[in-house]
Amino acid sequence: MIFEWASSPWWIEVLMGLGIACTLELCSIFLTEERFGHSGWFLVGQLLLAAGVVSLFWGDFDFGVPHGLALTTAFVLHVGFWWLVHAVHRSKVERRTRWFWIFQRVQRRDGYFVDKGLSDNALNTRFGLTLLGRKSGKTVWQWLTGHDGWSDTQRGAILRHEFGHTLFALPMMLAEVCVFYFLWMNVARFELGSFLAPLAAFAAITLLSWAEELLADFLSGPAGFSLLEALFGEATLLDYLLGGTGYGSHPPVLLRLLAYGLPVILFIVGVWLLLSL
Repeated sequence: MIFEWASSPWWIEVLMGLGIACTLELCSIFLTEERFGHSGWFLVGQLLLAAGVVSLFWGDFDFGVPHGLALTTAFVLHVGFWWLVHAVHRSKVERRTRWFWIFQRVQRRDGYFVDKGLSDNALNTRFGLTLLGRKSGKTVWQWLTGHDGWSDTQRGAILRHEFGHTLFALPMMLAEVCVFYFLWMNVARFELGSFLAPLAAFAAITLLSWAEELLADFLSGPAGFSLLEALFGEATLLDYLLGGTGYGSHPPVLLRLLAYGLPVILFIVGVWLLLSL
């Protein structure tokens, strides 16, 4: 076995954690939804095909966590990377709010910022900085008065969604580290590890991104249905069925609709259970 390091020196554990963190950050930079879109499903299909063939020779996966220091190192470095991303974005936003108001690309609001460079979109840095883009099709009066074009319900749904990225940031970063630790411990053991590792990482980062988006959609609640116009206006048939792939990708629209309605479903089920007692 290559990674039987349960009694290894601390510096080996630290190097292992560094490797896991670097793998995660490289995925977040290069394996993004903007780069792959739906074409990434071709890579995932390759992964499934290869996994099916190679599974005949795999044996048992190692679900144990014998390397606590490696996991801790990877988690601290992963959090530090995203804090650095947050700090860089925060610095840029603060500079852009100092311009004369008519030239400001970013304008400060109560708890968030409006970014004129974003259209029908929003951005969250995982550490509390939220940039809300403007809705396309604004009226001239809305443009002159600096209105973002969203209704109160739509704006509230978007901001709750973006707050969800902050609320679930640390649990999701821990999940990302644990999943990539699992890949590190198992995929590299096999003869085709060099082939499977990038595909496994791509599939893992896609599903983790979906999970984070669905948790944020759940926080939006039924108000998220007010965004149907924006969702269906940009979505294609592939968006409905497959969703995006890569880091920061979004799940199929149908799953997102289910996440919006899940709080109501859970409430109805809860009431039904209480009445049936």
